[in-house]
Amino acid sequence: MKKVLRKGLKFFCFVLIFAVLFLWLQELLRGKWFVGGKENAATTSTYREYRSLEEDTLDVLFIGTSHTYYGIDPMNLYEKTGITSYALGGPSLRMDMVYLSLREALRTQKPKVIFLDMSSIHYQKPMVEARMHMVLDEITLDGEKLDFILNTDAEDLGTLGAIFPFFRYHDRWKGLKETDFQYISGESQDPPVRGHNVSYYQVPATMKIGKVKQSFAVSDRFTDYFDRFVKLCEDEGIELIIYKIPAPGWHKNMSEASRQLADKYGLKYWELCEEIDAIGLDLETDFCDATDHLNQYGAEKLATYLGDYLKQNYDFADRRGQCERWDNDLKEYHEYLKKAWDTRFEAPAFEAEEVQEE
Repeated sequence: MKKVLRKGLKFFCFVLIFAVLFLWLQELLRGKWFVGGKENAATTSTYREYRSLEEDTLDVLFIGTSHTYYGIDPMNLYEKTGITSYALGGPSLRMDMVYLSLREALRTQKPKVIFLDMSSIHYQKPMVEARMHMVLDEITLDGEKLDFILNTDAEDLGTLGAIFPFFRYHDRWKGLKETDFQYISGESQDPPVRGHNVSYYQVPATMKIGKVKQSFAVSDRFTDYFDRFVKLCEDEGIELIIYKIPAPGWHKNMSEASRQLADKYGLKYWELCEEIDAIGLDLETDFCDATDHLNQYGAEKLATYLGDYLKQNYDFADRRGQCERWDNDLKEYHEYLKKAWDTRFEAPAFEAEEVQEE
């Protein structure tokens, strides 16, 4: 009997050590995208900073595609209103992955209000496999994630590698950098941007909100995931606002489809593409590309506009001077803005646009 117990204990210890080493290697080898890198979406930094926040301290969550992380500036919103928020976005993040991102976000935070940018439900092309990993690798493996992996329309997403990123990145050891080891050890630090991507680059833009985009329809798959998203918010007692961050390439029938979904679920749809003048946006100076994204000038104007709306319609406490971390991070954020200003003539490295031109 004692021999059996010893063998069982040895086997258990072996499995435990193997699991710890496997998970450590997986974290070391998997792809990472940090603020300040060449990628236009610092997704690893985004989720790491999100998880580092004290639990249940966010008032508002903004979620969606790159329109969200370019257009929403939570630190600026905090500076103006004392409202705590986060911009949880990913590049070309479709509705199915936005739903997974929300489930992950609610593990540590329970915001009172969630803003969903509708680019996610209208961006329906298959995602690039590497971009899927940028977000998918940050999401805890559970039944919903497994269902997504097994039923996604992205044919090049390897099932085993999606479940265990080690098998996707096992040969990356040849290109390991110092930042990989700093990430594992916890030595690396992210600037306190709360998910926001800062760009002072300027490109003149022309709004397409009055025009119709050809060959457009919302898929059944994305309608299903939108339904799941709405029900999750209802179950958690969170108010959901679906809206559209100003984007030059946003078309009339996209807006109409969004309104129809809002009406179906009894939700508010806020079409900010029609409120350019009210926000104070200048099409010559406040976008960093011609079809999609606000730059820092535009994001700060939008923060003022959203801040006024939130103060008028919700009873959020003013946390300024009461939340030491946010107050200290705000000082560091201004230092980061100064560094970003030095790169104002560098165009963002977009690999694909969220709203495609015909």
